[in-house]
Amino acid sequence: MNFPINATEYYLVKPGVFSEKKRSIFSIPPYHSLLKPLITAICGSDIQYYRGEKSSEKLKLRLPLILLHEGVCLDLITGKRVVPVAGDFRNVPSNFIGKENLWPELPYMGASMPGLARTSFIYSQELLLPVPDEIPNETASLVEPTSIAIKSLKEMNINANDKVAIIGTGGMAFLMMLILAKFANIPKANLYIFGINNDKLKYFQNFAQIINYEESDLLGLRSHFTAVLEAVGRTHINTTLNLAFKLIRPGGKIGILGISHLSLALPSNQLVNQRIEVKGLTRSTYADYISAIEFIKTNSISTIIKNDIIYPGKFLITSTKDLRQAFEFADSKKSHGRILLEWPTII
Repeated sequence: MNFPINATEYYLVKPGVFSEKKRSIFSIPPYHSLLKPLITAICGSDIQYYRGEKSSEKLKLRLPLILLHEGVCLDLITGKRVVPVAGDFRNVPSNFIGKENLWPELPYMGASMPGLARTSFIYSQELLLPVPDEIPNETASLVEPTSIAIKSLKEMNINANDKVAIIGTGGMAFLMMLILAKFANIPKANLYIFGINNDKLKYFQNFAQIINYEESDLLGLRSHFTAVLEAVGRTHINTTLNLAFKLIRPGGKIGILGISHLSLALPSNQLVNQRIEVKGLTRSTYADYISAIEFIKTNSISTIIKNDIIYPGKFLITSTKDLRQAFEFADSKKSHGRILLEWPTII
């Protein structure tokens, strides 16, 4: 390998504005690798940074920031494909071992440390997971959100006898449905998806009952579910949580996957009198990444993800203009599924 390696980094400097910076890499520290992103995906948290929907305090503290934490890379040292674990678990305090994702100071790609929006970068080998040959780049790029879905299933303690509702029709909602149907073996009769876009709802109909809650009076479904998962967040969080409380049974559990900067309006009377548990569902651990790769490695799962959750076109990123166009499209009503970014083959 010939040094220096010239890398391009893309910073979000303020909401809606990216800036390009050149960096030269002169050496690789021991036990580290030089990575080149192949495919990355835009998640809801990235969009919130781009739109300035995070708290003003967080934006002031973290910007400028290199976004993106979902992706698959080429390890230029080994020539193999790897998924970088987004959370740097190496220095987690001993009392957080096994629950590293809950450590408040956890460095995390695209949030509290630089993300994947760069043409090459150095990363610890301890935080790299090999990608099996059976998994194509497109689905490998979604290991991170799949690991969160697996972690959420464990946190909610959902089993095959539960009746479960998911509110939302985005990528996270689809992965959660897939985990519940194929990992937890919840039958279609007991799994419901609630959304407002019929074109998006149809992608869920093979594994779940689909309900447009703006067109339905929810007759017979109020207080019907033992578990409800909110997977929308953003500015809609209080509308979707209101729906969740209509759907949940007394003694049931509501899990919040959607991220929002808004304060939550929860019906305290219902919370207390019906003993409803509300749980925040957050990042995953290293072990969940391993489980996610094993899950995706099943050929049918990889095919389902590629066909039903990933937008068929990719955005080739060679400039800040390309990156901005990709983010604008990802935030538009035109897109369904995860928007993937392809990075140049030459560094």
